[in-house]
Amino acid sequence: MKTLMKTLVCLTLLGMLACPPEGEAASPSVYQLVIPAIPHGLRIMGIKLSIISGRFAGVTDCPAGWSISINNDPNWSATLDARAIVGAAAISTRQASPLILVSGGTDAEQLSDQKGISVRGELTTLRDGPGDLKTIKLDHVDLIPAARH
Repeated sequence: MKTLMKTLVCLTLLGMLACPPEGEAASPSVYQLVIPAIPHGLRIMGIKLSIISGRFAGVTDCPAGWSISINNDPNWSATLDARAIVGAAAISTRQASPLILVSGGTDAEQLSDQKGISVRGELTTLRDGPGDLKTIKLDHVDLIPAARH
């Protein structure tokens, strides 16, 4: 009986050590995209992004006048297409950066230092006042750890 009790206590302790603390999920890390600064006088009208070895984990806010479409393919490649419906809904880089969250696979080793997560895309911009649309290519988008809620 003592052996059985010791075994149960050991298994319980092992289970407690293996479980994450309350409020922390045993899931992949989530990162916030850092949209690079754009030239003064331009505002963002559209964002097209593609991820390799990751997925879009969420959108923290959808600005008024915007449409956002996400395709999280099960092969860990994903696309996002976000557009302002009217020019008056265009946003600044500061407003765009905290909007989009990404995550990698469930392998903790792969997630260390954002290994394997590649984000590229383009911004469609509009000059303040009367102006033309301009496309800015993003060959690389930086990721920073997202704040935990």
